[in-house]
Amino acid sequence: MINLIPVGYLNEACFLSLNTNDKKYQVCLKIAQDTLKEIIGGQFYDEIESQYDSDTLTADNDALYDPYIKDYLSWQTYFEYLKFSNADATPTGIRQFRDENSTVLPNLELAAFEKNVREKMVFYKDKMLNFLRVAIANDGTKYPLYSEKCNDVFGFAITAIDKRSDVLIKVNKAIITNE
Repeated sequence: MINLIPVGYLNEACFLSLNTNDKKYQVCLKIAQDTLKEIIGGQFYDEIESQYDSDTLTADNDALYDPYIKDYLSWQTYFEYLKFSNADATPTGIRQFRDENSTVLPNLELAAFEKNVREKMVFYKDKMLNFLRVAIANDGTKYPLYSEKCNDVFGFAITAIDKRSDVLIKVNKAIITNE
C-alpha cells in the first residue's frame, strides 16, 4: 500500500501524537484510503495513487489532492484511530494502558469527542466532493474517472408499518398505479 499522506502529517492536521506506534496509524490510514477508494471510485483512486507514487500528479489531481484529499484522509484516519486508541492487543488479551498522571475519557465524553472528530471528517469529505462536483460542472472534461456514488446509508427512522399490516401493500399499489 502506498501512503497518500505521510504519517507525520497527522500531527500537523489533527494534533495526533507522534509518540504513538506508527503501526496503529498505518492500519487506520489503510482503512481511510480504502474508504476514499469507495467514495471516488476505484479507477480514479488508482490513478491518483499511481501519480502520487511517481510524483507526477496532474494539475487537476494535484488541486484535488492538496488540500482536499489530504485533509479528508487525515480526519478519516483520526476517526478510525479513535476506535482503537484506548486498548492494545497483547498475547494475554486486549489491555488498556493507563498513565500515572492521566485517565481515559469517560464513555460519554469519549463519545462526544468521537462525534466532533467524525463531524470534521464529514466536513472535509463534503468539501472534497463539492470541489469535484463544481470542477466537473464548470468543465465536463475534468476528472473523467471520478464516478459519483449514491449514498445508500440510511439513518434512523420510525414507521408505523409492521409485517402484519396491509398498509405496505396499499403504499406499493399506490406507487405502482400512481394514485
